[in-house]
Amino acid sequence: MTRFTFATELERAAETIADVSRQILLRRAALRLRNTDSLGLDAETEQAIDFLALEMGVARSEIIRTVVVDWLISSGRLPVDAIDEASETHGTA
Repeated sequence: MTRFTFATELERAAETIADVSRQILLRRAALRLRNTDSLGLDAETEQAIDFLALEMGVARSEIIRTVVVDWLISSGRLPVDAIDEASETHGTA
């Protein structure tokens, strides 16, 4: 998913929220994603993201996207995708 696609998803989520202040927050986040190539993060956060990306073998942008999406889902700002019952899972419930 590109940052432009993610920005579009943020705008779609904003349309489904009744609270205007939350709509504004999501729309501003989408606008910032479209208008910037990087995020201004403190050195400690940058280092943690870089280490995690290296450890997991994925791009830094993918780590950031995953963290933001997980946070938005856990805070109820993005809908949870349907669970695929046929997919393999790890661990026990």
